[in-house]
Amino acid sequence: TGFLGRFLLKELLIHTSLDIVCLVRGKDPSARLFQILEGSQISLTENEISRVRAVSGDVGVSMLGMSQSDYEYYSSHVDLVLH
Repeated sequence: TGFLGRFLLKELLIHTSLDIVCLVRGKDPSARLFQILEGSQISLTENEISRVRAVSGDVGVSMLGMSQSDYEYYSSHVDLVLH
């Protein structure tokens, strides 16, 4: 949701077929992510939206602030991390 991240997300959606997981601080990560994109005038197509999953977390805390099960799931299913 940072300045660079929001534009990187759009470029990844345009130029790849990847499904993308976005780590977002807050209680409602999807709402926060799409609010930030809208505020930056970044629009996503329905296809792009279907490829984005926003999950609650924080890079500054242990296990990204996730539960043990969520952390293990994403650790074993995410192929690349960009920060």
